[in-house]
Amino acid sequence: MKKLSYLPLLGTLLCSNSQAAGIEIRHVNTVFANMGQCTAEFFLDAGPPGEEELTDVQITLDLRTGGKKGTSLSLEIPSVGGSTANRYQTASDTGEGLCNDEPTTVFILRSATAVVNGKRIDLLKTKSVFIGHFKPTPIKFK
Repeated sequence: MKKLSYLPLLGTLLCSNSQAAGIEIRHVNTVFANMGQCTAEFFLDAGPPGEEELTDVQITLDLRTGGKKGTSLSLEIPSVGGSTANRYQTASDTGEGLCNDEPTTVFILRSATAVVNGKRIDLLKTKSVFIGHFKPTPIKFK
């Protein structure tokens, strides 16, 4: 698989207080998926055990290069959080427009919603968004 450079990270969704459920999302990789398609991979963390489970998580992102809107992508996560076993999830989307390793490329978070305790909440309106950074582990020669 051809490896593309890491795109700047989108952002981090976390809980803003002990009563608001939330998730952290990180763009961790973009890989060539053949036939002119690339896959953007994301890592989600619902926080420490004890936080509410989020179900039917819907996240929409726009890819922008040089300030120009490009491809939109959607992430759908059935369930995250609520227990240690379900704290972490991964999500991805594939498309031609994701094959972009320009240094000015960024993901813009357009929408993020989830169902918590039977009610759909808007994670953006609850101001549960923070910037996070993916830090790969370096590989060195012996």
